This record gives sequence, structure tokens and C-alpha cells, in this order.
Amino acid sequence: MKKVLSAVLSLFMAVNIVLIPNGGVIFKSSAAAAEPAIKVSVSGNNPVISWKKTKKAVSYHVYRINTKTGKYEKIAETENLLYVDTNVESKTAQKYYVRAIDKNGDKIAKSAARTTLRQVKNLKAAEIKTDSVTLTWDKAVNAEKYVVEQSINGKWTTVKTTSKLSLTVKDLKRKTSYKFRVRSKSTVNKTNFYGLRSSVLTVKTNSELSTDELAALAAEVLRLTNKERKNNGLSALSGNNATLNSAAMVRAPEIIERFSHTRPDDKRCFTAYTDLGGKYSGMGENIAGGQATPDEVVEDWMDSEGHRKNILNPNYTHLGVGVAEKNGRFYWVQLFLY
Repeated sequence: MKKVLSAVLSLFMAVNIVLIPNGGVIFKSSAAAAEPAIKVSVSGNNPVISWKKTKKAVSYHVYRINTKTGKYEKIAETENLLYVDTNVESKTAQKYYVRAIDKNGDKIAKSAARTTLRQVKNLKAAEIKTDSVTLTWDKAVNAEKYVVEQSINGKWTTVKTTSKLSLTVKDLKRKTSYKFRVRSKSTVNKTNFYGLRSSVLTVKTNSELSTDELAALAAEVLRLTNKERKNNGLSALSGNNATLNSAAMVRAPEIIERFSHTRPDDKRCFTAYTDLGGKYSGMGENIAGGQATPDEVVEDWMDSEGHRKNILNPNYTHLGVGVAEKNGRFYWVQLFLY
């Protein structure tokens, strides 16, 4: 990209999901209508397993995974459509499935497995930038961690597993749509349990930098400028002149329209400061276009004699920095003051 400068001195199963009003979830097989639909909830300190009646079934066998062996074990036989597992507490994740038994004792149907882990709710984008998205979600019961997944080329891929209730996904492309989902995770005796995945969230990154992002770039230019001054035995420039900062932010989009120390209205560049009520004994301006980062623009200015003189002028006491962007190209302004 061409750069210019100028200075002036002065779950793994195919299932259908049905939501229950009280927050439970029923799993149904898409292949077998006779399969009992299982629901797992928590009552007091114990998991409660319930299911719908299966045609021709006279009893049901309830199985729970053994977290030490990773295998399912039968824990109950019942004619009812509900079983309370009093042998474990709900403080840790558990996983169950149910088999339907006919009058001959044959196993005629098997439910999908269901864990006590709850589905992740309220997944949303708390902050959207040009190259990143910060996701947040509500805490899920029994969850120790959360697996954040992103759809890449139609395939869901794990971005990160975190114990927090938020994650910033970085290195994204601007003005691009992304899909995310999150599921809860718990590990008991090296056995991993996963809850239902959240609803899919589609987020589109911003096309232009936000005001806060531009301000962060300006602050970095100030820091790097003062680093150069310190390396040359000079005092730091103050960035706390609000009027000067505003003037620099006014000048930044102006140099997109007219890359010059003369403003689009043919006034001198310093009038951007005086028009806002500012007064000065001496001022200087550096401008640049095409540099992608604060490091790059400060380095280019330091490599240019006129710009370097402004940066290392011992008389200056304050600096205002302006940054603007158009079509992915950055424009930079420094207003020096004493």
C-alpha cells in the first residue's frame, strides 16, 4: 500500500429436540418412533429421570454411566415413567439412558443418552469490532467449563474451552458474518459430560473501526512518540488537552478529503484548534496516510527529517493525535502545542 507523509513546522447423535416449558429437554430419535423420549431434571439433591410411555412396554430399565469405567450400568427396573436417583447427588454431572422392555423381557427400544448438564442460554455478542467478537453467556447448572465452537466452511470447530462466561474471538475479517455456539462441559473421574449446545448466534463484524478503537490507536501513537522523546532525553508530551485531541480528530478525516496542511476550506491546519477555542504560542502538525499501525507511522515519521523535528522539538508540551479510516486505509495526524 502506498504511504505518504507531510509535515509543517511551527451431542454426537441424530436427534430431534423438544423444549419443555419448565426448562427440561426431551430427546427423540429421528429413526425410531418407539424410542422412549427421556428427560433429566433435578429435584432437591437428586437427578430425576422421566420418559414417555413406549408402546408394548411393560417395564423400563434405567442406566447410568460409571464415571470410573466410562461404561453404563443398570441402576433400576421400574414400571413407572419416572425414577429418582437417590444414590448420587446433583452437584456433579450424571448421564443416563432408558430401555423399554416388553412382556417377554425383550429390549424393544432405547432412549438417547441425557446428562444433568443444562443447555447454555443467552449466548450473545457483548462487543463487536472489525476483527474480533466478544461472546457472553449465562452460567449453566453443573458446568465446570464451556466449549465455544465456530462454523468454518460449514464445519463446526472448537475455538476454545474456557471456565469463564465470556470469550473474545480474534483474528476475524471485517464486514464478515460468523456463526458461534457454546455447550457446557463437566469432567468426573476423567469422564467428560457435555450439555446441549446453545442456539446458534450469527454475528457480523464491523466494516469500520469504532470511536473507541480509533481512540486506542491514537493513544498508542502518543505512547510511541513519548518513547522516542525519552530515548532522546526529552520530557514526555501531555495528551490531556481535550481541545487539542478533538482538533486532531477533526483534522484526520480532513486529510482524507485533502491531503495537505491546508484544510478543505482553505484555512491553515491550526485553525482546527483555534476554531474550538484553543490558544497557543506555537504549534506543529505531522500527517501521514497508508500506514497500518501506530508503530509503522511513528517509525516513518522518525525516518523523515521534518516530522522528526516536530516529534523531538523540546519546546512542545502537548500532543493531540487523530486517526481516521476509509476503505481499510488509515490516516494519521499529530498536532503539537506549546
